Amino acid sequence: MKKRILPLLLALALLLGLLPGTAGAAGTLAAENTYNNGHPYYIMVNRDQNVVTVFGLDDNGYYTVPVRAMLCSTGVIGHRTPIGNFTTSALRKEWGMMFDGNWGQYTTQFNGNMLFHSVCYSRKDPSSLLAFEYNDLGKLASSGCIRLQVADAKWVYENCEPGTVVTVYESEDPGPLGKPEKLLPEMTAENYNGWEPSDPRPENPWREKLVTALSAEEDALSLTVGEGCQLHWTVEKGSEVAEEPSWSSSDPAVASVDEAGSVVALSEGEALLTLRCGSREDSVTVTVTGEALPFTDLTPGAWYYPDVRWALETGTLRGMGDGLFAPNTAVSRAMALQVLFNMRSNTDAPEVPEGSVWYVKAAAWATRNGISTGGLNTPDSLERPITRQEFAQLLHRFSTGAGEDGRSDPTALLAYPDRAEVYAFAEEAMAWAVSKGILNGSDSGLLQPHGFLTRAQLAAILHRFKG
Repeated sequence: MKKRILPLLLALALLLGLLPGTAGAAGTLAAENTYNNGHPYYIMVNRDQNVVTVFGLDDNGYYTVPVRAMLCSTGVIGHRTPIGNFTTSALRKEWGMMFDGNWGQYTTQFNGNMLFHSVCYSRKDPSSLLAFEYNDLGKLASSGCIRLQVADAKWVYENCEPGTVVTVYESEDPGPLGKPEKLLPEMTAENYNGWEPSDPRPENPWREKLVTALSAEEDALSLTVGEGCQLHWTVEKGSEVAEEPSWSSSDPAVASVDEAGSVVALSEGEALLTLRCGSREDSVTVTVTGEALPFTDLTPGAWYYPDVRWALETGTLRGMGDGLFAPNTAVSRAMALQVLFNMRSNTDAPEVPEGSVWYVKAAAWATRNGISTGGLNTPDSLERPITRQEFAQLLHRFSTGAGEDGRSDPTALLAYPDRAEVYAFAEEAMAWAVSKGILNGSDSGLLQPHGFLTRAQLAAILHRFKG
């Protein structure tokens, strides 16, 4: 019987901090080694890092599950919060007066005159916050109490019932949930309104300003050099001091990102893109592979870059010489027919006289197959720039001539304000191209049917057409 009673007495003495050595870190209890003592939570206070971590019970009945981390202020030199094991008591108040005449919200006693409580106020009024006390959170600042943000003090007050074990210890490791930040990095004369930002009262003016959650929608990206993309995110608001979210890159030489989340892959490697808004942040890992295209007039991140890469890799288009691709140069009708001729399949090339102009064979092939007809095959017509609607007609004929479905949705053009500018001869072809996703509108939402087709647009249209 004595053998069974002795371990129980030792455990009780350790719990109450009565054994020699319990004033030191090595003598304190640890949540993970403590079996269910009849309370749902166990509080660990790291006075070295000024972090409170609350643990809950695991399936085996031990306090190993981290539930909540809180930034705190412990006692200053000369009034250090004592290391040891304590328990919360039934003495708790929604407002408690401190020794210096100031007030704290949601006080919970755990060791004599030492309490968990909010940062301090000049009077018993939630609009009388002492700004310097808020700014000192995370540092040694109290007379031995554990100061917290209001929301955290309220959580302890409401959830950690009398008898909850509190262990104060020292460690360079802040704990499994890390050291959290304040909702507001700093209280200044400009943003001070008398309220603590985390106070849950509905009349708290910070409730409409603070960021409560921020997350990037992408976890990771894989991009090819020269490719660009737009990042997306969600913010639960307010917005902290009207601040807008912004992005930054750990290695702008690998992947640059502007404040609005527009990414450009620049060289092989890996970069971490970080989204920040106020005290909240999230990140996206970007892996970049490949090499830049060998043209000096292509802009990395431009909308056409992946399309031009495809056109070059498939042999659909080539450069213009002197290291230029000329993405904004207008495409002639002859060039358009030559590209379609190069894409043909199971079609015999027509015979043409030796020494003919470079596009004669393509023009003859287009005439034979009903792709380009009539007076449009004269030198003057072939050498002039082709419009977007004219190329849509050529591509539509090319597609149906190859046995593909040329049907279109007649309502496809209704979304475009300039649809009336499409000529009758091209209406079916334009509706087909739009309904198939081959031809898109401009940034301004216009079809621009009379606009000249550029080499960049040609690469994009053919890329979408070939899929």
